[in-house]
Amino acid sequence: MKKFAFIGLFFCSCSAFGQHFYSEKKFKENKGYRKDIRREFAMLCIANSDVSDITFGDWFHPDGRRYALNANLVPNFYLTPLHWPFVNVGVPTVRMRIISSEYSAPVRTPSFNPGGWTYFNLRKNRNLDNFRYLAFGFFHHSNGQDGIAINPNGSINLRTGNFSDNYINFDFHFGRQQNQPNASARNFARLGLELHGGLLKIGDEPLFRTMLGHVRMNFRVGRVSYSRNILNFFKNTEKDSIKLKDAERFRLVIDGMVIMDKMSDQFSKRPATWNQYFNIELKFYYNVPHSENMAVFFSTGYMGHDYYNVYFWQPYPFVRFGLAGAPAFMFSKRLKAHREMMRNHGNSPEGEE
Repeated sequence: MKKFAFIGLFFCSCSAFGQHFYSEKKFKENKGYRKDIRREFAMLCIANSDVSDITFGDWFHPDGRRYALNANLVPNFYLTPLHWPFVNVGVPTVRMRIISSEYSAPVRTPSFNPGGWTYFNLRKNRNLDNFRYLAFGFFHHSNGQDGIAINPNGSINLRTGNFSDNYINFDFHFGRQQNQPNASARNFARLGLELHGGLLKIGDEPLFRTMLGHVRMNFRVGRVSYSRNILNFFKNTEKDSIKLKDAERFRLVIDGMVIMDKMSDQFSKRPATWNQYFNIELKFYYNVPHSENMAVFFSTGYMGHDYYNVYFWQPYPFVRFGLAGAPAFMFSKRLKAHREMMRNHGNSPEGEE
């Protein structure tokens, strides 16, 4: 009998904790509350965004290349106030690979990929326990070189060859935030369409026009796990457990891309092989305790269409180890704390303003 009573109490408590705390009436009438809900959405957009990483000694690259350092720097900057109805974010991405297998360890060739996103919340009832939102992005991609793109023998000029591209993204994001007394998690996913300038024969390198994928489907599935009250379990002191329970501890992400249009070699007219039509990557992040935005990073996967400018035509498997850091980790923690504040107080600290 006691077992049934305990099980019943457990499910009732979980159900009560899981009930959403949003008020559409208060959202319409209370300016401070409205700002707080919009801030939560802005934090969610960054918390689900790309993460920067630096890895050392990457394996399995083509042509015997060895990298001393592989850096994907993906900063996110809010361009508009967090309490606006939509969120604008600037993303001046830079990618660098230092080749240790060549004299002077050159960076050949860096990728500059500036752009930005605009996010629109689709939940009319403002409840972000189950979130859905749209994103529109525009990006430019260049390697800063002006040499001929393809050598006389038909090979791609990997040293000084020009690379230029422009593309737009239309993404649908969705997921769920799970709140429990001792542990929380956030599941998130993205499905998107990416269209490149080569479709209209503008803003790209003409010699690569038949070799680049111009219509792509992007996808992402991820899970963020927050810390449990581990210290409370071992020490039985509530004060110690509070220090870690709101911090993101693990992040697992599967990223991928599939090219929908046909590709062929510009020189030989040979069609692209099946393994050049997709990318897939598994990423794991373990956040360093007491660090807001630093994590140990591991990833593995297959790069059929490399996103590193002129190297796009060389497919390869890869394994990477290193460090990661991003506003996504920091805002993941802030998002959790903000939701707790909303849940506990039920109104904005700013009042009506």
